[in-house]
Amino acid sequence: MLVLYADGQKQISRVRSALPPERQVVLAGDWTDVECRIPEAKCSVFLIETLCASPVLSRLTGLKQRYPNHPVILVTRWDPGNARSLKDIMVEEVVWLREVESDLLEAVRRTCTQTYQSLRCLSVPFEQAAHLPQTLRKALAFACQSEVPVRSVKHLAEAVGSNRRTLWYHWTRVVGVSSPFRLQDFLHWTLLLRAIAKKTPDRTWADVAEDVGVHAHTLWRFAKSLTGCTLPELAAKGQLELTHRFRAQVLEFLLTKRPLDIL
Repeated sequence: MLVLYADGQKQISRVRSALPPERQVVLAGDWTDVECRIPEAKCSVFLIETLCASPVLSRLTGLKQRYPNHPVILVTRWDPGNARSLKDIMVEEVVWLREVESDLLEAVRRTCTQTYQSLRCLSVPFEQAAHLPQTLRKALAFACQSEVPVRSVKHLAEAVGSNRRTLWYHWTRVVGVSSPFRLQDFLHWTLLLRAIAKKTPDRTWADVAEDVGVHAHTLWRFAKSLTGCTLPELAAKGQLELTHRFRAQVLEFLLTKRPLDIL
């Protein structure tokens, strides 16, 4: 079962018709109905056309805190304001309203089979970060949205048609030459987020590490150096908690140009 909620009625029929026909869809009439339906739903779709003006965002944040493992798909209009607002929202997928007919069906199927990427929606704020050099913007977004994990700066540079020296130059312009936080540390964060998302009780850390293309010992080192925690400690806290840490330590700094404070 899917829950569909909209903060307006204008586009709801359009969104409803783009959902997978094989899934039962329950239209939530108000927020109380949303809260009642969530425990039994496979995933939820929220249609919020203007993010900065919607009172639903604070409710959605609270909902994700209470149900961290419940996947949420956000459908919203594409504009710079909405794109910037995404850095403060915890959802699994973002679908632009202008692309709802082509993208929503597969987004729902990904979430229902748990093959979605928690990083995918984080690529949008990077794409719209006008204060970042364009080449770096493109590279950071790619690292978040790529289906194949990006394991090295060389791989990242090749993927976006650049080179390591150019990416290093733009990165140091943003964080400073003396910053202890390197571009490869950013990539290690993305690998760690992918790994925690893939960890289940029946899969070993070696299995998960293989999925993201590194050795298990390397993944343990990333966890300790970036967060101060072991992999089991991060898994116990959950993917949502790790994503919060990534936002606070990395995303907020890069998007707001605040002084870097990462140990």
